[in-house]
Amino acid sequence: MNNSLVNLYKNIVIKNRLFKNTKTSDTTRIVTILGIPVYKSEDNEQMKIQNILGNFICTEKLKSKIKEIKIFKIFGIPIVKRLVENDFCSYYFAGILIQRRHIADLFFINNLRNIKYDYDDVYIMYGNSGEIFLFFAYLAKAFLKKNNSQKPLFVATQKYHIDILKLYYPNAKYIYVDKLVLKTHNSVWKRAKHTYYILFSGQHFENVEVDIKNKKIGSVHYFKSILKTLNLTEEDFTVPEVFDDVNLQDELFEKLNDINLDLNNFIILAPEASTCIELPNTFWTKLANDLRSKKYDIYLNTINPANDISECKTLNLSYREMYFLALKAKAVISLRSGLTEFLIPTGILNIALYTKFKKRTKNAFSVDRGIQGFSMLKLPFVDNEKICEINTENFKNEGLLVNEVMNLLDKMLNNKTECLV
Repeated sequence: MNNSLVNLYKNIVIKNRLFKNTKTSDTTRIVTILGIPVYKSEDNEQMKIQNILGNFICTEKLKSKIKEIKIFKIFGIPIVKRLVENDFCSYYFAGILIQRRHIADLFFINNLRNIKYDYDDVYIMYGNSGEIFLFFAYLAKAFLKKNNSQKPLFVATQKYHIDILKLYYPNAKYIYVDKLVLKTHNSVWKRAKHTYYILFSGQHFENVEVDIKNKKIGSVHYFKSILKTLNLTEEDFTVPEVFDDVNLQDELFEKLNDINLDLNNFIILAPEASTCIELPNTFWTKLANDLRSKKYDIYLNTINPANDISECKTLNLSYREMYFLALKAKAVISLRSGLTEFLIPTGILNIALYTKFKKRTKNAFSVDRGIQGFSMLKLPFVDNEKICEINTENFKNEGLLVNEVMNLLDKMLNNKTECLV
């Protein structure tokens, strides 16, 4: 569109309010032209509905981790429907079933049929970084042995999955599938040629969230839920064995030369998480200032420019690089995330801040329940003197929380504390 047309659009359509885009609530948006509604969108926790020109065209989409329904309607009459339920994908046209296939077969067609590696079982990494770390650090050997997997093929669905896999199983065969969406009820698909193991299914996360929210506080822990899903016990635990990638470490320290980080006296700050509500940048800035007053250098692990802090050192590092960096650090202070527990095997002093979990589903729960359900102190082979977990809601303001963190850091560096705050 050239500039004259853009200006015409701005002056006539927008300025004269011929076109209006209105958000009437947190879930509803309406578009009108000359006062006539031409588009309406309703987006709540369970369903997203879009109407075009009244009831002329309508699309409906069910939101669920384990089920999917997409319906395309004209004048209220369902024309096309896609239903994913109980691990089958079905297509309907005008109410008539025209195709039904298991999603394992669709997954094979879309991603695996050209793979040359002679594999027996397929392990699809579909969990968050925390669950995938726990699996490979503590449970993978037992699970592969239980399944008698001789030539497993791993499927990474996030870049950090590859990092975690290479840290513990550097010779494993894997592929990467970007932006994979699985609406799966089961954790295992048994097909004629291959068995697929999903790490971890939508049903697994649904169960964990429901149990943490509704059962007696402290009685549910997500690592025990992983054991239950995999049908393993605590006897199957193995001590994490990290592959000491010398070449990667050399490359890392070459990068660090560019930011002049004091490798003999630095703290890692990690203010971001995908599951927790972030603390204000003012808190992290005050904490960084207090740390610098104690002569610590600071490495800031962040990808969002809005979370940058003046005078902190930062790079775009992978999970594996962060692991080897943490081996040199005095401590890590982080918003509770998968990275927090991923660094446990380094032996680093670990202060984790818990906030409210983001309300992504109807099963959202309180900070108290979250800290009990995800406490790192309940993981195997953990030195409790090196971990402190803080419920940030217990502090009236940022200053008090910063003081608490600084006091705990001092005590931990001097071997004086074991805590769950």
